[in-house]
Amino acid sequence: MRPIALMLCALITQAALGEDYFQTLDRRLSDLQRRAIDAALLDRAARALIGGADLTVVGDPGVAADLVGGAGAFAFSTLDPPRAGDVVLLLEGLPAPPDTVALPLPDDPDPAVRLAAAWAVQLELFAACTRLGETPVVRQSLEIDTRRDRFFRYGGQRFHHDLWLEPIPAHTLAPRYLAAVRRVLRDLATASGDALDRAAFRIDDTLADGGVVRLRPAGRALPHHVLGLPFPVLADDAARPGPRDLVLAIGGYAHPGSEYWGEEDFRDAGRGVIWAVNAYDTYPHDLRRGEFVIDLMGPVGDCVVKVEHYDARLGPVSSVTAAAVAHHLAYHRPR
Repeated sequence: MRPIALMLCALITQAALGEDYFQTLDRRLSDLQRRAIDAALLDRAARALIGGADLTVVGDPGVAADLVGGAGAFAFSTLDPPRAGDVVLLLEGLPAPPDTVALPLPDDPDPAVRLAAAWAVQLELFAACTRLGETPVVRQSLEIDTRRDRFFRYGGQRFHHDLWLEPIPAHTLAPRYLAAVRRVLRDLATASGDALDRAAFRIDDTLADGGVVRLRPAGRALPHHVLGLPFPVLADDAARPGPRDLVLAIGGYAHPGSEYWGEEDFRDAGRGVIWAVNAYDTYPHDLRRGEFVIDLMGPVGDCVVKVEHYDARLGPVSSVTAAAVAHHLAYHRPR
């Protein structure tokens, strides 16, 4: 076979390997979309929340952190250990804490699946509360609530005192959310496919040259979910990356150069920085020589599910897409 033909075959094979991960992830999310949480269990959990219980997660600290404080989060989500009467999202196979209402999460090895499943359950809890006459306060992205008007209006309220929604049937919001996540991931795998391939080649070149690929994770969930990856995490107090090193900066809405990323010593890496962010707020002047962007394809405000007559969208996606990119580049990148 001629050299050019060999090169073409290699590129096609690499592309196929790269696509396999996103296709597999889509199938897992499709299976999740067809799973229906028991409506009676959801109603029981909603009654507990309305009665003063908190919502917490057991078995995955990354998922727990993601459900607290950011866009789409409930005001009553907490990182505290569960108390008697609390509602717990629990990885399948783990024992339920005593006297709690446990809702199952799939013990999938991919954190992107666990994150999507947790948010899907949270949306079903929102709907269950409306069936009992209450509307939970859901946090809105500060990208939208730029003056913090909504943030301060609702303060520490758990439920709205100024609006009530029509009851939302069970198994309505979770399938809508998961369908939206799958669309965003398909955009990521296709529209950002060239950038993913470029990142894969640069990673391999760095490793072949004896360099180190370092991770700079951002967001609530990702710092927990990258600890087992084959790339060391670049901490704030770590030594500067060397002339042969490459940095993967994976986050959400914060553009390159934003104060959100902290000290910028990592941008001195000899092989540059690959930014995986929602790129709607990233411009050419934000990038330095040797840097490029993988667009995570998330929307402004991060959340993707609109509920009629509610002023904030539900269901964020950036933690799911960030985990997917990290997982893909660590284990499933084209070779």
